Amino acid sequence: MTHTLTQGVRKELPHLMKYRRSVCHAEKVLCISRTDFPVEWVGDKSIIRMDEDVFFAAFSKPDFCLHWLDRPSAEKDKNFKQIIPYIIIQAESGNLTAIYRRKGSESRLHDLWSIGIGGHINPLDNSPSSISPSSNSPSSILPSSISPSSISPSSISPSSISEYNNSKAVNHSTDDFHYGTEFKQILYSGMCRELDEELLSRPQKESIPIFLGIINEEHTDVGGVHFGVVFRICSDSSEQFIPGSELVDFQWVKTEDLLTNNSFTATNSFSTTFNLELWSQMVIALF
Repeated sequence: MTHTLTQGVRKELPHLMKYRRSVCHAEKVLCISRTDFPVEWVGDKSIIRMDEDVFFAAFSKPDFCLHWLDRPSAEKDKNFKQIIPYIIIQAESGNLTAIYRRKGSESRLHDLWSIGIGGHINPLDNSPSSISPSSNSPSSILPSSISPSSISPSSISPSSISEYNNSKAVNHSTDDFHYGTEFKQILYSGMCRELDEELLSRPQKESIPIFLGIINEEHTDVGGVHFGVVFRICSDSSEQFIPGSELVDFQWVKTEDLLTNNSFTATNSFSTTFNLELWSQMVIALF
């Protein structure tokens, strides 16, 4: 049994996401001030395996707040980190890892290969009017403290997305949300949305994202303003993962090859062949 978007969702979701990207100038993205991170998390090259509770506890201080910033501004402001859920998909007891060629809205990553599915968190991921419970989203995908939710495109028009992005609720640049529990709910909602956008189908009971840790790098323009929260989905059903149009040349590679041949210097045959983005090179250390 697979987790498959309904016919209506399949028809409308690509249109909605294309619209959202076409009005990137109005898009708000979830950010955290660089000063709110533990120093070692935002180092020159940070790859840290940790428990999920440890991660969210770091953002549970009473004075902590999330920031919704205009994306064009956030892309240039290194005082903030845009939060990106980065999901690794593996199959056959972890022996195979999914890989694809980049095509999405981040032009700086085009034609690089990636083993992580993910994207920005938007106000949509915290809007009760835009996120509604759905039987298409298994409750097991979220922690027990978080209600399952997924986008309901049939009730959302492109104009409603634009309206919400420009509403008072998301025009705050600072004091919208506090404490780690609310951050956790927003992050998981955004992650579920990303999976529904990028995968037309996936195994239902086995596609539970497991928290692995965090990655951060300051070597590239992209890395300087983004922060990766890493999850892994491990399933025995590789054939049930059906990629969407943005996961170009989606395929499976042996995880052993990634572990054996990965190189940050990209000088060996594997890295040269696949030209892995830096985050993908880094995240292998968390396997």
